[in-house]
Amino acid sequence: MTNERETGPDAGYRPVVLAGAVTVAALALTIILGANITVIAWGAAAWTVSLAVKSAAAADLANLGGRLSPAMRGVGGGLWSAACGLGIAAAVATAMSAAPSPASLAAFGLGAGAAELVFLLAHARTDTVEPHLVETWRREARESVWIRYSFLVERTTALALHAGTRGLIWTSLSTEAIWPAITAFALFSLVDGVAVYGAARQWNWYQRSIHRRYFGFSSAAAAASLVLLALATPD
Repeated sequence: MTNERETGPDAGYRPVVLAGAVTVAALALTIILGANITVIAWGAAAWTVSLAVKSAAAADLANLGGRLSPAMRGVGGGLWSAACGLGIAAAVATAMSAAPSPASLAAFGLGAGAAELVFLLAHARTDTVEPHLVETWRREARESVWIRYSFLVERTTALALHAGTRGLIWTSLSTEAIWPAITAFALFSLVDGVAVYGAARQWNWYQRSIHRRYFGFSSAAAAASLVLLALATPD
């Protein structure tokens, strides 16, 4: 996923503040419902380790990807992202409670989403955005509230997908049922795979038609992961 897709280049602070508020509110709700803050910290740690693994392999993967078609890069990128993110989450989850509460299942993924938000904000001032993307955002943002608040849309979607897929992974481990893990891996790899494919095809993420289709798709995947998590969670 590119930073160009994840941040509005000239959006101001309101979308960022709202994204932070959504994240904090979701974390607070899980704590109120009984999740331990340690679970959130472990979720954040798992995401951080997965980022380090991806970063270490980034150069080699870029060289390999340069020889592949955009479609194959999307497939490979999605599978690699899911293997790193959810594989490390699974390793961390095995060290925690064998019978997590529903609140803990959600908190584990929300911790990952919170860590990703902190990372994006820390790099927002140093990342550069291509001038044509800035111009597209400014033009489209005048007509579309979804483009104007693209950072909030992306962060809310990512937060839900983190909570759903990582919760499904932990559920699979605690119940010894394989289908939650398979569905989590499939949804995660599809969302990230399409993002990699779009980057390979040099999609302009602020073009309304692309923005609407991609985030419509990723939001549906995130919602599906949460519904499946609710169905998979033991009573």
